[in-house]
Amino acid sequence: MPAHIADKLCGREFKNFDNFREALWLEVSKDPVLMEQFSEFNQIRISHGFTPFVPDKGHYVGPKEIVKKFQIHHFISIEYGGGVYNIDNLRIVTPKLHDEIHYRR
Repeated sequence: MPAHIADKLCGREFKNFDNFREALWLEVSKDPVLMEQFSEFNQIRISHGFTPFVPDKGHYVGPKEIVKKFQIHHFISIEYGGGVYNIDNLRIVTPKLHDEIHYRR
């Protein structure tokens, strides 16, 4: 996560992780350099606080679900003491990478 985005979220309190996710993408929407990396469709999603879709090669296609949007990964799992909202503990990854991290598939 870019430091300047993390700085804007640091110290804020969130009711739940959905609110955090929305705030994250709204901050991204304010950065033209980051926004130019996304398709026009995803730029619209991001400007409304919605998670953007990843390119097809980043999708996770599993036996029961297909995940197409970027994921927020906790570098140190919450179950092992990783902070839920600790910016330094969060990474934005594709669904495919998220699955590989957790399940080494």
